[in-house]
Order: sequence, then C-alpha cells, then structure tokens
Amino acid sequence: MPTGIDGIQLGATGTTSWYVVDVNVTNTNRPTVQGDVNLILADAATWTADYSSGGVHWGGISVPSGNSLTIWGQTAGTGTLNTCAY
Repeated sequence: MPTGIDGIQLGATGTTSWYVVDVNVTNTNRPTVQGDVNLILADAATWTADYSSGGVHWGGISVPSGNSLTIWGQTAGTGTLNTCAY
C-alpha cells in the first residue's frame, strides 16, 4: 500500500507532497488533505475513498479551504478513483 494513502492526513500544511497509487487501495479512514497534495494514479491501479460502515458513509476525501488536491494519471490513463461527495 502506498505510504500515507490509508492514513488520516495526506501532506502537511505549507508543503507540497506527492503520492503514487500503484496498487488497489480501499480507505478505512477519511483522509484530509493538508498543503498542496499531488496524487498520481498509476495505470490499472484503483483508489477507493468511500468507506462505509453500518449503512453510513464515512468516505470521501476532505480538502479544506486553502489546501489543494491535484490528481494525475499515468501514461495510459487507466487508473481509477472511486469516491463520493457528501
């Protein structure tokens, strides 16, 4: 699993961070973006950020005001992000 993707926080305030999703990942926590986060979805990899329990959705990705999340695709563009907005 890519370091940090299943954690509570991606990045750090005032910094630029890069993550690569190169395997299939399903979050068990809702990550919060801090600073400027760049995420590369490798070809054929899937990141599912829509954790739910007991019929309640806890998923998604939190990007508070003043922070940013940029999602990049690899060459073939076959990576997938599955998430929901609440």
